[in-house]
Amino acid sequence: MEEIIELLIKLGLTLILSGIIGLEREVTGHKAGIRTLILVGIGAASFVMLADNISLSDSETGRIIAGVATGLGFLGAGAIIKEGINVKGLTTAASIWVTAAIGVSVGSGSYLIGIITFSFTIIVLSLFAVLERKLNLKPDTGTIRVVMEKGYSLPRRELRKLQKDGVGIQRMKMENTREGLCFTLDVELPRRIKVSDFVERTSGIEGLREVEWEDTEQGGLRSYLDVF
Repeated sequence: MEEIIELLIKLGLTLILSGIIGLEREVTGHKAGIRTLILVGIGAASFVMLADNISLSDSETGRIIAGVATGLGFLGAGAIIKEGINVKGLTTAASIWVTAAIGVSVGSGSYLIGIITFSFTIIVLSLFAVLERKLNLKPDTGTIRVVMEKGYSLPRRELRKLQKDGVGIQRMKMENTREGLCFTLDVELPRRIKVSDFVERTSGIEGLREVEWEDTEQGGLRSYLDVF
């Protein structure tokens, strides 16, 4: 009975800690959310508990832990994608990896290590993300979608002006829609240019019908819409 209670405590604690990290990823719009990270944490904890249950030696248990770390590295790599200049999923991949470490810690009975690692992880994912934005430590990267009225196109002089101001344009796609020509651009803004200023400036283009900005890091859609 005591053994069952201990297993339930370990798996329950792992579920809670992994679930909170997954919730943070879910809320900020990333693909690896609550269920994924809970399964990662519980799986890692189960491997370690299994090694203890069948009385493996320390070296054999160490190999299991190393296998978990390596295997989760491959899973994390699957969360990383590249879209033009934008590389998405690096933080989520790291979250998967550290969630496995939390699961291993709790599964082996090292509750303090697991809880402290969890605490630091939440601080990094939430507080440090806010600091990055407030201190403008990273340039804003994202995708801007511009819809022009029928008979209008995106002026080349505007693109040249943006590039002259330091705005990096990696990829541009154009398609014909019922509203008019739609241009989708992957851009990287220099630190001195705020997203709101960039979108406001874009809104001044003659013949513009609609403009949207999708932020790479936050995953959400910061929409600045103006229909004429």
